[in-house]
Amino acid sequence: MTCRWVRKRLQEEGPGEAARAHLAACARCQRWWEAEQASERHLAAELRTVAAPASLLGRVLAAAQAPVVQQMAGLGDRLLISATEAGLTGIQLLPEGAPTSRVTGPGRRWAERAAAELREYLVGERVFFDVPWDLRTLPPFSRRVLEAAARIPFGDVRTYGEVARAIRAPRASRAVGNALGSNPVPLVIPCHRVIRGDGTTGGYGLGPDLKGRLLSLEVSVSPLVGRASTGIVCRRGCDRPRPPTPERERIHFARLADARAAGFRPCPVCRPHAARPLPFSLRA
Repeated sequence: MTCRWVRKRLQEEGPGEAARAHLAACARCQRWWEAEQASERHLAAELRTVAAPASLLGRVLAAAQAPVVQQMAGLGDRLLISATEAGLTGIQLLPEGAPTSRVTGPGRRWAERAAAELREYLVGERVFFDVPWDLRTLPPFSRRVLEAAARIPFGDVRTYGEVARAIRAPRASRAVGNALGSNPVPLVIPCHRVIRGDGTTGGYGLGPDLKGRLLSLEVSVSPLVGRASTGIVCRRGCDRPRPPTPERERIHFARLADARAAGFRPCPVCRPHAARPLPFSLRA
């Protein structure tokens, strides 16, 4: 692995596991990366002083998001969802044209709610799920892996090795991959946000092509939306704003820290401040 290759990957994709390992061993590249980040921070600070229409970011995001959303249109109607009274137990993607059956019994409310939230997610109008899942039939190790994957933030990724270290099983990357591959409730538990250490997407139970499209969708959507008239910032998909926030009042944010710096306070319903993201791990 050459310094030139690592620097190219860092500029194009950010620090993957392999690149971070190289940075830890190469002082020259580490100094270069620190200088790059300092330059980006300086540029970001300068850009903050430039006034722009309040709706500009929304228009830019909508333009970037439109092609991806078009690709995902209709997927929500092909999902077969199963549930118990405790939560979701299965999500399957059916072939085009295949009939979907409605869930009856105690799990019906969770299945119907999940179907609605998944349709919103697939068109970029939701970044989190309020539906519980029921993993009681899975082995303890699989539950630990999936619970860790559920903490990976919208629009972010972790490697199989990072998930393994997060559950204190640093040598179990392959077993982590197997557990994620048998995830019974994909999308709601976002196993698509776990990638290989070399930065490639890796496998996915619903298909590697869909995994790439989901990741593209997430990076094109702002996870936080503030309402100018109230000063409250919500996770996209929050049911609190009534009536829904009109586009002219929407302020889009990528991070809660940015929203707070702009004077917005977190929504008490969707609680964006309460998230506990799965940490990056720089140690092998």
